[in-house]
Amino acid sequence: KPVGEMYPSRELLEEAYSMDIPITFSSDAHAVEQVGYGYDLATALARDIGYTQAVTFKGRDKQLINF
Repeated sequence: KPVGEMYPSRELLEEAYSMDIPITFSSDAHAVEQVGYGYDLATALARDIGYTQAVTFKGRDKQLINF
């Protein structure tokens, strides 16, 4: 069943941004066609708050990517 809201909430993301906490994106996909669902919405929200980069990992090395 679809979820009616994005997690974390806008308020939580704003608090994280104010504390300089980086973010990452993921999908809770249960089928191949669901991978990346809502990515555009999530990046738009993050960008609106002020984020321009997300954290990803290559092995154990943290990397920042622009979105």
